[in-house]
Amino acid sequence: MEPPTMVINTILSVMSYNYPTQKLSVYLSDDGGSQYTFYALFEAS
Repeated sequence: MEPPTMVINTILSVMSYNYPTQKLSVYLSDDGGSQYTFYALFEAS
């Protein structure tokens, strides 16, 4: 139940690492968060 902006900022910062993309995967586990979080992450992607 973290704020969507915090989740998005965390994911975007990990995705911006200067690391080979074939060696980096980003996984997001949904633990029953709100629809608002889902749509915010969808827009960020």
